[in-house]
Amino acid sequence: MQLTENTQELNHKLDREILVRRITERIRQSLELADILTSTVAEVRSFLKTDRIMIYRFTPDGSGEVIAESINNDRLPSLQGLHFPADDIPPQAREMYVSMRQRTIVDVNSGTIVLSPLDAADTGQPLVNEEMHYRSLDPCHTAYLMAMGVQSSFIVPILHRRSVSQNSKTEICQTPTCVTRYEAKNDRQTHIELWGLLVSHHSTPRNISATDLDVVQLVADQLSIAISHSLLLQQTRSQAAREATVSRIAALLYGQANIQLQQALEATVTAFGGSGGRLYLNSPKTNSEQLSAAKIDRAFPITAAQRDTNFELFATGEQPKLPDWETARAIEAHPLWQQWLTKGWKNTAEIPNFPVTDSQFPVWIITDLYKEPLFRVLVPAFKPTQIRGLLVIPLHYKQQVVGCLTIFRNEIDTERMWAGRFDSSAAQILPRQSFEVWREIKKGQSPEWKWEDIEQALAISSQFCAAIGQYILYQEVQALNANLERQVQERTAQLQKSLDFAQVLTRVRDQIRSTLDLKTILQTIVREVRDLLDTDRTVIYQFASGEQGEVVVEAVRGQWQSILGVKSPQECFPEGSDCFYRGRRVRAINDIYAEDLTPCHREFLESLQVRGSLIVPMIGKDSQLWGLLIAHE
Repeated sequence: MQLTENTQELNHKLDREILVRRITERIRQSLELADILTSTVAEVRSFLKTDRIMIYRFTPDGSGEVIAESINNDRLPSLQGLHFPADDIPPQAREMYVSMRQRTIVDVNSGTIVLSPLDAADTGQPLVNEEMHYRSLDPCHTAYLMAMGVQSSFIVPILHRRSVSQNSKTEICQTPTCVTRYEAKNDRQTHIELWGLLVSHHSTPRNISATDLDVVQLVADQLSIAISHSLLLQQTRSQAAREATVSRIAALLYGQANIQLQQALEATVTAFGGSGGRLYLNSPKTNSEQLSAAKIDRAFPITAAQRDTNFELFATGEQPKLPDWETARAIEAHPLWQQWLTKGWKNTAEIPNFPVTDSQFPVWIITDLYKEPLFRVLVPAFKPTQIRGLLVIPLHYKQQVVGCLTIFRNEIDTERMWAGRFDSSAAQILPRQSFEVWREIKKGQSPEWKWEDIEQALAISSQFCAAIGQYILYQEVQALNANLERQVQERTAQLQKSLDFAQVLTRVRDQIRSTLDLKTILQTIVREVRDLLDTDRTVIYQFASGEQGEVVVEAVRGQWQSILGVKSPQECFPEGSDCFYRGRRVRAINDIYAEDLTPCHREFLESLQVRGSLIVPMIGKDSQLWGLLIAHE
């Protein structure tokens, strides 16, 4: 009899070692967590000879999902893929799972529950002696398990540990199912998170031995290691994917002769799985030349409603549109948004932002724009769209915000399969009587921005900032060159005009010296002046003593009509005109229809085909007004 018992004990011990070795080997062979969990539940159920083994994983909202399951010949209904509300596991139980590594063993038939902690609640250190605390089973717990068809169960928590620096601002422990242990020796801290539960269910009463409990605990410890390895692999893969995305966008910004902002924006939106995006750049920080000039390939075609001399806008995908009553040409040009820009994206505590170390330009994280009070003024622009979430990344150059990169995400419909129907908007008071599958569909939900999204956004924005900074520098150099060239051209033109004027004076002087014929001299004057001013007609109007004056010489371009001998009607000119010209004052009429002229004067000029004119008085002896030199256009 003793030999038989020893043989059974040895076989059980051998089975235990084989189980642990198989699971360990599986973890070493594969870092794919789904494969590890699937094989683990099958191995554990086979070892315990129980009806169901399942892995229950907690979600960020406190609910949980059965992600792996093994059942004995359909003795219990499958729960895989079903979710359970947070109220099914009370907060006190979760706290003891994570702080004390407490295991629970339930026997419905006897109405008892055994609590078996492994660690001290205050220090987190392992207990010297194993403790088993027996309690009466709560009636609600009894009804819950009986509705599930379970007579006996036990639960072992699965924990995930992260060792981080005490000064870490990114690796934080915020969920209720997470505790932090400090290590004073090496200035580090360990976050211990309740990742999930390893659960055993049996449809009939069944005793759980201490040995079985120890074996399952070893399995849970191995799973914790596998989870850490799997998450590390996932982080490595995600990091590699983010770096590849950043490199691809950097190639669009730097890899070619032209900065391709439009293509880089499209690649960014695709990387985030967004429904649209915008790249807004302030122009006054550079110069009047727009970024959509020839130096940028395939710039977004900006319509009159989207373009302004003060900014440049690139867009792709679904876009908001400001209502007609708004005067701003883009949401970024709205006074509210401009206020944020001019303040350097500060003083916006109402909007959640991502604290970037040593940065004065935080990223805005807007999960649901309809729930942000600060955005209520801009909400009408998004009403015709399905846009729900925004990620707004400031772009800066020389510590000044020069624009922003915005990614849009549309609202989504979510579907979740629950184990039994319940009211998700109210706390669970009574245990459910059925675990029949219930499909819950929620419409118009806001997908949350994850930590990885923000990290990638920052990496991509740094590429945009650098590229835009280079282009702004290029523009400044181009502006300086253009300004210098313009100054040279203006100075050259001024010198040329001075030279031309000197040559005209020389020719007129030479003409005066070569002849005493007044008409020939006057003809030379009008011809030279017309050529100098490049005007259509130049005339000299001579006042006759006591009589009405007339045009005595003219120089006409092309087919313009001759007005030689034409006399102007004196009644058409206002009183004081003679005094005006005797005062050696010059009059320029740019447009006869815009000047303050008498109707008669305007009609007279129209009859001469004149739209604009320049009138210079000609003063004779004794400061007498001899005539007028007039240029017509």
